[in-house]
Amino acid sequence: ADNLAELLHSEPLPPLKKEIILIQSRGMARWLSLKTASRLKIWANCKCPFPNTFIRNIYKLFMPDISDSSPYDKEFITWHLMDILPGLLNDPHFKKIQHYLQSDNGLKLYQFARETADLFDQYTLFRPSMVLDWEAHTNTPIAEHKWQSLLWAHLVKRLQKNENISGHHRARLLKYFEVKILDPGFDKRQLPTRISVF
Repeated sequence: ADNLAELLHSEPLPPLKKEIILIQSRGMARWLSLKTASRLKIWANCKCPFPNTFIRNIYKLFMPDISDSSPYDKEFITWHLMDILPGLLNDPHFKKIQHYLQSDNGLKLYQFARETADLFDQYTLFRPSMVLDWEAHTNTPIAEHKWQSLLWAHLVKRLQKNENISGHHRARLLKYFEVKILDPGFDKRQLPTRISVF
């Protein structure tokens, strides 16, 4: 908080420009506001979004057609994975999963699908190139983890096949954004003046 206050004091933004500080919880935003106000004696015109919300809003500046929610949100894909998995269990790559799901009353399948959905969600954020390589078939995962790329391929095929579902996962959006931001005609004035990550 001291470092942030020093930055805000020594390098103020132009008048009427919003400070953007990415935070991980509303409690952190409140605490930071109180600490910053006590150090600077005044604190106003600040926005404290969560990282995912901020990134999605930046994407929407340049890709206005993307929706506010994604069919790849883990809450949605959990149910798709529960439906897809039983049809894949005879594939040799799913042998361990088949063994795990033996004598299941549905609870294990739900828990496994939920954990896998969370894993895929993390991959689109922290390992986007791996996910895109899976889709382009340019990455050969080690045999023990091949089931992940196969399951991902079935999931993508299902979501793209359903005409009522539109949208892209974070890895694909990042790729589209990289292309746009590297374009010589890209207008950087649309981006925020400064972003702090707390």
